[in-house]
Amino acid sequence: MTTNGRSWDKVKGWLQRLRPWVDPGSYRPLILLVVVALGVLLGPLALDVVFAMVFSLPPWFRKAFGQGLVLSILGIGLIRLWRVKPSDAWPIGSIAGDQPPRSAADRWIPWVLRLGVLSLAYPMLSNPDGFGFSDWDFVLDKFEALRRTILVWGQFPWWNPWSRGGFPLASEPQIGAISMATPLVLVLGTPTGLGVSAILCLLLAVEGAYRLAWLWFREPWAAAAAAIVYGLNGGVVIDTSLGYILAMSYCSVPWLAYFAFRIGRRFSDGLWLGFWMAFVVLNGIQYMSLYAAPLTTAIWLRAFRVQPSERRKALLLHTAAAVGVFLLMCGWRLSTILLILLDDKRERVTYWNETPLTLFHYLIHRPSPHWTGDFNAALGTVFGELTCYVGPVVLALVVVSLAFGWRWWHTLALACFWLAIGSLKWYQPSAWLMDWPFIGSAHVVTRWRFLGMLGLGLAVGSVVARWRGSRRWAVRALAASLVGVVAVDFLVLGHQQFPLAFSVRPDPELFPGPPVPEIVNVKSGLGYPCSLRGYGVIQGYEPMLSYYRNAPTLRLAREDPEYRGEAWTDRGTVEPIFWSPNRLIFQVEPGETVHVNQNPSSWWWANGRPAFPGRRCAELLVPFIATADAQGRLVLEIRPRGLSFGIGLHVAGAILIGLAWMLLRLRPERSDVLPRMTGRRASQAKTPRLPTWIRRGVGASFELGNLRWGRRVSTSRN
Repeated sequence: MTTNGRSWDKVKGWLQRLRPWVDPGSYRPLILLVVVALGVLLGPLALDVVFAMVFSLPPWFRKAFGQGLVLSILGIGLIRLWRVKPSDAWPIGSIAGDQPPRSAADRWIPWVLRLGVLSLAYPMLSNPDGFGFSDWDFVLDKFEALRRTILVWGQFPWWNPWSRGGFPLASEPQIGAISMATPLVLVLGTPTGLGVSAILCLLLAVEGAYRLAWLWFREPWAAAAAAIVYGLNGGVVIDTSLGYILAMSYCSVPWLAYFAFRIGRRFSDGLWLGFWMAFVVLNGIQYMSLYAAPLTTAIWLRAFRVQPSERRKALLLHTAAAVGVFLLMCGWRLSTILLILLDDKRERVTYWNETPLTLFHYLIHRPSPHWTGDFNAALGTVFGELTCYVGPVVLALVVVSLAFGWRWWHTLALACFWLAIGSLKWYQPSAWLMDWPFIGSAHVVTRWRFLGMLGLGLAVGSVVARWRGSRRWAVRALAASLVGVVAVDFLVLGHQQFPLAFSVRPDPELFPGPPVPEIVNVKSGLGYPCSLRGYGVIQGYEPMLSYYRNAPTLRLAREDPEYRGEAWTDRGTVEPIFWSPNRLIFQVEPGETVHVNQNPSSWWWANGRPAFPGRRCAELLVPFIATADAQGRLVLEIRPRGLSFGIGLHVAGAILIGLAWMLLRLRPERSDVLPRMTGRRASQAKTPRLPTWIRRGVGASFELGNLRWGRRVSTSRN
């Protein structure tokens, strides 16, 4: 019987079951009418009663109930992961020992995607002399400080004296000063280097999502659909036009998932997983970095459970190698960041409260080319944190994918968008997580929607894969054309929005004054124009975590009546005989006290000793006072706390990689995921359970239906 014949039999079966409920000779239609009428009449009243009962409970009880519910859901998920068996379904690439035959589309579609993403460099760099719009100014400020520290003073950028009186720079958690953008900034300049880096991050996101989808679908159009929806959706486009922060953090998520799926197959997969873990820390720890951690952990746990028992040792050794690469690449940054985070006292403040209807509105609302003219500064920022345009075509394909069964990407999308709708009501999961470490400090919960885009993209890819496997050319053409429509829509949106990134005209009024050789602090202003000419900003952007823009501080600006310069003694203003971001040298009277207009820190040393032991990385309300030695010399220099431990982490990482490699060499095991089995054991082994549409050979260019344990059987179709 054909597939259409079986489908028609199912339809007739459903009609036969419904016939008694519409038979005029039966009481069932009358019963159905009464039940529906009572439901319509009493349903709203019942909902009101339920809500009244719930909200009559004490707030602490509702909050505890919500937290208990989220713990129960996590427990169910962990139990499900623990019950996974080696015979469960897994990506095709993790089961197949060889690669499918490559078609022409396999070769040209990835290159078309790459060229499409690279074309966005033109609008991004269309204003090379402009200043940063919105959060771009915040990032330009930090990287200009890095550029000046390296090129002008020849020092490592440990300290940023131009940011609110001085803060750590290379170890700032939210910005990766030493990252993929650093060489571009040093060679091309700050705006151009960051613009190119943002486009490269988009390219990495699209490429990673393409490879992740390829693991599951083995169909180029399906993989392209998933990559486009994740890497180029309207939310990503708008957020990238407003700043670099999302681009630098979300590009690593699909790569982490990709190598977590693959780990246990080859030693190199573990090395690559460690590389992308280090990439997250070096490029900047942002919201997507936190959100990727539970996803990658869940995938790794399933990868461990799905492996045959004889392959689990290899997987653990590959994981040890991943940890080794991670420590080897970012040990110095990891140790210094952890000490900064332990000092953090960020308030748990949240204010987002959306609904599923508003979420649906932002999913289908396409931002206009001049959307910033429709909002003031505050409303524009809110819109940028809520928009997540994908369009009706993508949403329709997601709905169609539900007809083919519930998969893990549906769970991912549902969980992330549920977390993104708000953090105030007891039924919003983000409200339950506000007391959790790290997660609770991520105030803007609407950014969960970016991780949900990965689920939407894979759902769209599953439909495209099925349709591209159809024997009817019209269905295959429809799938390809829909992917093309979505891609063109997102690329056009990017070309419309990216000129906004550096659209602020460099008017002379934006500069605080002529260039100065040493720092002079001003009260307020755009960060990049000030740092470009050597000025610091006291009421500048939030430098990191709990240090807010308008927080009280003892640092003075030149506009303040009490301002006496950047350093002074009781005798008056004093100039250093040497000034640099990381080192200051004063020559004053023996034993004289020197006041410095910078933030005291546990990183400052005075004449070879810690100047402020036991303090945080930056103290806004503590005076900076140091005493000269008997010769009147005072040497202030930055020595990062935890750096020696970080160097030890580098050594430990190298040792861990070597141990993992040697243990694999001592007991070599087959690298095949499907080990050979003979005799009775082979006859009792189960065939890996593949998705139904793959077993039928629909939607995949490589058929695995005849794959068995032991001897590999030909997979050609008859």
